[in-house]
Amino acid sequence: MKQDKQSAVFFRHHSAWLAQFDGATLLFKMLDLCDTEPVYLVDKDQQVLYWSLGMEKLSGLPKDEVIGKVCLPEYAITEGSDNEEQRVKISLADGDKVEVKKMFKFYMARKAFLPAAWVCLLPP
Repeated sequence: MKQDKQSAVFFRHHSAWLAQFDGATLLFKMLDLCDTEPVYLVDKDQQVLYWSLGMEKLSGLPKDEVIGKVCLPEYAITEGSDNEEQRVKISLADGDKVEVKKMFKFYMARKAFLPAAWVCLLPP
């Protein structure tokens, strides 16, 4: 028997409660909760929409220098990679590279998609 993801179970049981919130407000509040984790969002053109404090700490790239610009190739997220996990080397501010595990997720709404990625360091 396939087990539902915790988020799907939560939504199924609390959809009426969630409906009281504006989607953008809810998204921003959720991003606030995970700001210390290495998380980023890009649009379909790979332009960075959100760069967490965790991504700043991991990469050394300040959000002011990243948000609004096209991401580096190793940060790109494509539609075909939903729920895909990859090992990639990401560029750091000093030019060095570090190997990380990158996990992708796509969120669909009104014929638009919001690609998001989570990154974690791999043990040496």
